[in-house]
Amino acid sequence: MENLIKADRLDEILKRVGAALWMVQSLETQSAMFYLLRIKAEKGIGFEKGTEMLIQQQKKTFGNTLRSIASSNVLPQELQEKFNKILAERNWLAHGSSIQGYRAIESEEATYDFIERIENIKNEALALMKTLRELAVNYAAEVGVTPEELQSGLERAQKMWFKKEII
Repeated sequence: MENLIKADRLDEILKRVGAALWMVQSLETQSAMFYLLRIKAEKGIGFEKGTEMLIQQQKKTFGNTLRSIASSNVLPQELQEKFNKILAERNWLAHGSSIQGYRAIESEEATYDFIERIENIKNEALALMKTLRELAVNYAAEVGVTPEELQSGLERAQKMWFKKEII
């Protein structure tokens, strides 16, 4: 019976970790896109060149992208601190969570603590993605790109990305 309880805990933990990693990876991609839109891209850059720049940016680490954004001073300090925190949590999740994960499998109390931390990572990543999207839309409007043009470009990029492995 004890092994069945541990198996159920492991199943729940893995589902939550997978969802959190998915959200953090999405945030990494959106951060790279924001960096290019807000800092690197020039008016009239073109879809192909922009896509190539994104591919190159995606080869860099999340931390590298966040440092590049921070050095440009385009985010308020409070938002930058949230990104620093999610980076630390992302690194813990990817590189250091296994010991706590093992504890969570063994102990119900540890399970709740572990899952709470994982859920906080997922929720914060989602909140930051929403914030970046809002900032990107506002910036695009400032430089004369309509929300429709921005959405059209994003849809075109997604169709291309889903057909090929370019990133």
